[in-house]
Amino acid sequence: MGVTALETDGIASKRYSDFIANALAIHLLYRYSTYKSSFRHYARRLSHQQLTQVINYINEHLDRNLSLTELASLTQLSPYHFARLFKQSTGIAPHQYYIHCRSVSLAKDILTIISSVSSG
Repeated sequence: MGVTALETDGIASKRYSDFIANALAIHLLYRYSTYKSSFRHYARRLSHQQLTQVINYINEHLDRNLSLTELASLTQLSPYHFARLFKQSTGIAPHQYYIHCRSVSLAKDILTIISSVSSG
């Protein structure tokens, strides 16, 4: 069919040859291009602004349970995508980070109480 379409005159053969040329060009670019898109790099992690916003939100709301959906809504991502990017950005899952922050906060509170009792 390919050779027959190219041999006939008219719009159909022109469109077919344009299609083949575009498909070949796209294939060659994808296969042999050394250009690495910066979009791919940013797509693998949360932006600095997103990460800062989420971390600040977590630290401001340690007194209550936070859902993954709530945190994801801050970044306008789906919960699944947010969890993946958060882990890529920090090395730990959002829930693990939240638990860690709560533990640190509780430890600070305990140290403050011990310090005030021992100095009083």
